[in-house]
Parts: sequence; C-alpha cells; structure tokens
Amino acid sequence: MTLVKRNGSLPMIDSLLTDLWDTEKFFGDDFLQRPLLPAVNIKETEKGYEIEMAAPGFKKDDFRVSIEKGMLTVTSERKEENEEKKPNYTRREFFQTNFKRSFSLPEDVNEEKVHAEYKNGVLQLQLNKMAEPAKPVRKVLVE
Repeated sequence: MTLVKRNGSLPMIDSLLTDLWDTEKFFGDDFLQRPLLPAVNIKETEKGYEIEMAAPGFKKDDFRVSIEKGMLTVTSERKEENEEKKPNYTRREFFQTNFKRSFSLPEDVNEEKVHAEYKNGVLQLQLNKMAEPAKPVRKVLVE
C-alpha cells in the first residue's frame, strides 16, 4: 500500500470536518470547561411563581434550597462510587457532579411560603406572592 496525496477535490467538506472536531472553533474556548447547569423554566401565575429545574438522576436529599437577602439558591452535589474486587484485579469507578443556581426574587414573593418537590427528574419550586392589602384611593389636588 502506498500513500497517496489528496488533490483537495472536496476542500469544503475537509474544512467542515476539521472545524467540527476542533472544539475551540466549534464550541468556543471555554465550552468544555464551563459547568453544565440544569435547564430551568420560570412561570408567573396570579398566585405566585413556578420554577421547574430539570435534574434527572438526583435524589431529593441531594438538593439544598435556601433563601437569603432576596436570593433563592439551589445547590446539589451527587457522588457515586462502585468498587469490585476479584483475585486478579480491583475495579473502582467514581462519579461526582454538583451545581449551584441562584435567582433574584421579586419583592412580592412571600419568602416564608416556598414549597419544593422533586419528582420524575424535575425539581419544582412554588413561590407564593404576598397578599397585598387594599390601598385606599387617594385623590391628588391638581394646581
């Protein structure tokens, strides 16, 4: 078998494939270094706000939800370790992942009434709005 020099008949495909496998060009410089965060949906309703966070593979005990100074923070850490010992070898596998997401809360959120539930791979947070007292109508004199 001999080496044959390509004549470059399809440079466009060669360039496309090179760019596709060059992660710095295709994904950007920090694509592989940035943490993977769970996708989030936020919806406002008449009674409050609903946050859905996709986090499959976690357990409800893996999550920590806190509110401090108008910030809602969800953190999670998951670790798994498997070890198999046999006479000739030992196989050990481990996995660790974590994330932290923070959200600035609107002023009308009742921080005392927040409900969190993890079901079917989705963390659901329900944030209730504060009941606004009826403000009396005030007339302003026009000069």
